[in-house]
Amino acid sequence: MESKSIVLRINQEKVFFNPQISLPTSSTDITVQHLKFNSNSDIFWKVDMISFDKDKKSIYVSVQDYNILLSFSMILTFYA
Repeated sequence: MESKSIVLRINQEKVFFNPQISLPTSSTDITVQHLKFNSNSDIFWKVDMISFDKDKKSIYVSVQDYNILLSFSMILTFYA
């Protein structure tokens, strides 16, 4: 499978793949208590999707940028 870059929006409760699709952070292997959240902003990561296992319903990603700075229009897309 060819890798595909996507931006994840992460807050203390969920990981968002887009405005409609998210997972509870408890369903991921992200150690949320080690992330630094500001009460007014979420964390955005640029990741490459490595593979998706339909049977296990698992997505495998490689983080490319832990400090992605988004333009205002990109942020509005996530909150729309």
